[in-house]
Amino acid sequence: ILIVAVASLTMPLSTTGLRRMLPRIVPSHLWERLNAIDSTGYVIATIVGPPVAAGIVAWYGADVAFIVIGLSFGIAALVIARQPDPLSTIQSSGDLLKDACDGLIYPWRNATLRGLGFSISALNLFNGMVNIVIPLIVLERLQRNETVVGLVLAGQGVTGVVSAIIVGRHDSRDRERMMLALPMFGMGIATILLLYKMDLPALIFVMAVVGVLTGPVDIAL
Repeated sequence: ILIVAVASLTMPLSTTGLRRMLPRIVPSHLWERLNAIDSTGYVIATIVGPPVAAGIVAWYGADVAFIVIGLSFGIAALVIARQPDPLSTIQSSGDLLKDACDGLIYPWRNATLRGLGFSISALNLFNGMVNIVIPLIVLERLQRNETVVGLVLAGQGVTGVVSAIIVGRHDSRDRERMMLALPMFGMGIATILLLYKMDLPALIFVMAVVGVLTGPVDIAL
């Protein structure tokens, strides 16, 4: 529980830091493709990570799996620590607490950012529940093993890669709202199907649909 709590507290820092750097590295007309690459990186991790983790747990135990995860984060930290920050015209006030408060006040006063905050938070709740519920369904209800859990999640990753690459090749300007709203609605509809049919093919289908719909959301956001 302590490991998960610490990881949950620090992961937003890494995600925010990375996403802040990306638009400062490439020109605006390449942002869609850059976002597609960024999204694909996360999705590839979704494809490779669950089966590898499931295999390590099955063969060596959960403690070894946690150690491997920790080592991978350590290697990533060593790589990024040596990279210089991109140039920026934004100046800090020198007061971290004040900057943090300003960063909260600004999006609250901006209608678009405020709406994104609520909608993406709800979407993240969905993703968090999926990460808990899917393994429970596979292991307890369907009586399958950890490897099947990894393969189901990897199936979502495969469709997500294809979706991000396709959507990332197109200009998203003035279409961002629909690219966010329609996929979110579609994820809800797809998940409802599990209320009527709870077997492995239905679960794989729903996760594949969620993967497809994740691409437009990542690009538009």
